[in-house]
Amino acid sequence: MYKEIESNDCFVFVISPDSIKSENTVWTLDHAMKNAKRVIPIVYRDVPFEEVREDIKVLNWLFFREDGDNWGASLKKLFETMDNDIRHVRIHTKLLSMAIKWETEDFEKSGLLVGNDLKSSQLWLSESALGKEPKPTALHMSYIRCSQSLHDTMSKRRLIAFFFLIILTIGIAWPSWGVFFFALVFAHIFVFFSSN
Repeated sequence: MYKEIESNDCFVFVISPDSIKSENTVWTLDHAMKNAKRVIPIVYRDVPFEEVREDIKVLNWLFFREDGDNWGASLKKLFETMDNDIRHVRIHTKLLSMAIKWETEDFEKSGLLVGNDLKSSQLWLSESALGKEPKPTALHMSYIRCSQSLHDTMSKRRLIAFFFLIILTIGIAWPSWGVFFFALVFAHIFVFFSSN
């Protein structure tokens, strides 16, 4: 059941006297909240407001009660809510699924973001910082930060490898010990500063 919550963009919580007291409902709602899912509460049967969880009280409720609510209007509003900023929500879901997989595989480096995926995740993070919902979880943040760190490390290593190739070329082209020694010292200084 948790995998379905993680892999879907929205979590619709049906409010009724039974659902707010159900342990299964509490667990699934906790999991949706922990993963920063877009939670949409819909009222099926009235419940005293004070019995509803605080994190649900602050959300916009939709009403689907049998005694006079306009189901057509509510259904339209439900679809609008689900489709709002859908690109942002889908990236949230995609990154969450990838981050959970990375976590379950003991933070294997091969599961980190590279290339365009890393760029789009950073753009998504910037949009979240400007107020777009849903917000990233701690796992999202860790996943993107580790991906960026690996990217920076690999870029630095490629630069160092390229620099050593130049030094080696100089050493082969001009075998004078003075030039080679100068190149070697310069390379060590470069490695020292680039590793800090």
